[in-house]
Amino acid sequence: MKNPSQINPKIINRIFLIFLIFISSYLVSLFIVYFTYSKLIVLTILFVALMLSLAYPKSFIYFVLIMFPLLPLFWGGTGMMLGDSKSLRINIGGIYKIIVLCFGILYLIHKRTNIFKDKMFIPIVLFTSLSLAGLFLSSEKMYGFRQWVVYTMPVIFYFLILESFDDLKEAIRLFKTALILYCIPSIVNGYYLIFSYVPPVYIDPKELSAIDKYARFGGVINQANIFGLQLDIFIMLSIYFYFNARNRLIYTTVFISMLGLLFFTLSRSAWGAFLAAVSIIGLLRYKKTYIQFMLFIALVIAFVPFVSDRVSDRINDPDKFKPRINTVTLAWNLFKESPILGHGPGGFDTSFEDSKKGLYGVAGHDAHNEYMTLLVEGGIPLLGLYLFMIYRCFMLAVQVFKLPDKSGSDFGLFMMSTIIIILVVGFTNSSYREVGIYLWTAMAVGQIHLRQAGISHPEIAT
Repeated sequence: MKNPSQINPKIINRIFLIFLIFISSYLVSLFIVYFTYSKLIVLTILFVALMLSLAYPKSFIYFVLIMFPLLPLFWGGTGMMLGDSKSLRINIGGIYKIIVLCFGILYLIHKRTNIFKDKMFIPIVLFTSLSLAGLFLSSEKMYGFRQWVVYTMPVIFYFLILESFDDLKEAIRLFKTALILYCIPSIVNGYYLIFSYVPPVYIDPKELSAIDKYARFGGVINQANIFGLQLDIFIMLSIYFYFNARNRLIYTTVFISMLGLLFFTLSRSAWGAFLAAVSIIGLLRYKKTYIQFMLFIALVIAFVPFVSDRVSDRINDPDKFKPRINTVTLAWNLFKESPILGHGPGGFDTSFEDSKKGLYGVAGHDAHNEYMTLLVEGGIPLLGLYLFMIYRCFMLAVQVFKLPDKSGSDFGLFMMSTIIIILVVGFTNSSYREVGIYLWTAMAVGQIHLRQAGISHPEIAT
């Protein structure tokens, strides 16, 4: 008897062949001008690995989580640009997400899975459908489609996990694998930090220029705010495993190392999100540990000049807030042009190109504010549906937190902290679009926790 969690590899090979012909035709046209053998080799490895792993859905899910944090090690922050026009601009990460989305949808269709009973199905469909409909308003359809993929791929991943995993230990192992693998780029980041950023102890900091002294560390991603956002998620994950593991040394090491990297990002939003998330965990359960930790942080900031100087510089200089204020001002003006329908996925970037940049003195592909970006792309309805979807996620986390077993309840705390991080960082940067895959992986594992507790179709408060 066939294992229902597996697909016939022959079917996958045929689907893959059709898809490979389609995507290769598109890529070949781009490689005519921007061809390099290294890019072709990397793409080939990526396609073959996906094909083989999809024959076994669990392996596919692991493969996605393995690749997601490791992609920047190969292509850095900007990735492999395949064209000059906005419609042709795409990097390996974008191609990777499109492949995951397509294969995920094919798998769910082939399995004839009944995802309609899932309590998250309606908010997910409403949000992604409205964003897709916005493509009709986008001036750059292909570019807008890629932005829609960013919204949709994580939720498809959520359904894949629910359909492929029944055993809670296996589901938890997903996050343990993600944490271990994220340590790889973290080690690389630490190497860069030690040898390229922190001056030797025998150098007087006064001899350094202000730029060197307060340089921000973005790791291999080369984007300090996004790097800080990712670190926030994995720091919370290390806290969860610390309180639910026999050997706590490894998770203590991971926590301290990532906390150090988080500091050197000098990301105000990531710092604030970390404090908000750790406060949720501390105030709801680990009050004594939380108070001790916050007291330690306060003492370090107060009495260690190396730390206090940087914190003070990031918080007290009003000039550093001006670019964000200018960007939000531009986004607000674009929103007022079409408050109900918006400008379509990627609408901020495409509309921004048509605006007078010099008037605002800003540049970027989004509004550096998740909520303003959604308002520009889909108007009030899209932002409302996004907040409704996040609300349902939070209520799911609350339900997991109420489970009687400590491990399940602690995982509910991790789910809450992840949502808080995304909400806080969303005020100054893209958040959901950057770590949505981790949010929905957490939601799926939370659902599996409820299944094990005998709640097959958990009722989520509305």
